[in-house]
Amino acid sequence: EYGYRDKVLFGIGEVRTLVTIRERFPEAKVLGFIRDPEDIEAFGEQKVNFIRLWERWLNPENVRRVKESGAELWIMTGGPETNYRVGRPDEEALKRLMTFEPDGLLVNAIPFVKSVLATL
Repeated sequence: EYGYRDKVLFGIGEVRTLVTIRERFPEAKVLGFIRDPEDIEAFGEQKVNFIRLWERWLNPENVRRVKESGAELWIMTGGPETNYRVGRPDEEALKRLMTFEPDGLLVNAIPFVKSVLATL
């Protein structure tokens, strides 16, 4: 009705919800907030556009699986098993995350992240 259909990004945590979104809005952009790395392929089968991996889930195997699913890799920085709060990586962590060649980062400290990325 308002012409925003191409400006909306759905963040979905369950495959069944993703199926419903795909039925109603097949062209919608969808970010898979997967709850476990075991969900990567199921989300990929439903043509999710982006898959968020928590930083603690990063390893070459999970990154390969996301990329093979056809989705873009987005990384949620911080959280459990890191030395910093969600969304606020330090410089060393940010540089390490970039070695996984993510398509997107979910961060809170945007000016800081931009300044570090400018040096890479």
